[in-house]
Amino acid sequence: MAALTLAQARTLTSAFLDDPNNVRWAVAVVDVALQQALSACLNEYGSEGGDDFDEEFAITTTTAGLGTLTVPLVLLRAVQVLTGTVYYPIVSQNRSQRVVNDTVARDLKCLGIREYTISATSSDPLVGVAAAAAPGTWAAFERWVCLEAALVLAVQDNDQRAGLIANAERTKATVMKKANTYTSRPLPDPENALIYASWWRRLGYIFTPGQTGGTVQVISDVGRWI
Repeated sequence: MAALTLAQARTLTSAFLDDPNNVRWAVAVVDVALQQALSACLNEYGSEGGDDFDEEFAITTTTAGLGTLTVPLVLLRAVQVLTGTVYYPIVSQNRSQRVVNDTVARDLKCLGIREYTISATSSDPLVGVAAAAAPGTWAAFERWVCLEAALVLAVQDNDQRAGLIANAERTKATVMKKANTYTSRPLPDPENALIYASWWRRLGYIFTPGQTGGTVQVISDVGRWI
């Protein structure tokens, strides 16, 4: 099935609001709600372990440990650092845990979900970049976005709101059945750390989101391996 276009998403959202001719909610207002809903749904789906929208972004840090992303992200799931010919995951830290900025330029792989922006062209997909649909998008997710957009706009319509909430919850439940729950352990662990001498200075990262991409700060001396 082809990805839902922006025009179709507008029509569907307006239909949920019982406003097919956009008398109460203009198209521009619907678009704002769709953008808000799309970001929220991507974040929630990804935070629950859903990986259909995951992409890898390769960056290289400076000798101050700072790497720059050129794509804005809704969610940064993981960061891996190249050691030899193998990428190993490093641990996310908050700013209060910063010890020392890393002083080695490193190649990183960042796994995350990009921030998709509603297109100005109605024939473009709801979830995608220009005319290219996001590889992971599917019908239930797109319907969930439209339902959440309708809920944003129908905040004062108590007679419609209960039905919209029920519809949105059912659709969300369908979407979340695709979500995976998984964990990974940073390497090396205590059993094999001795063969990676450079890892005695434990690495972590701090992600700072931004409108044009954001930064990944690699830090060292985070603490002992557990």
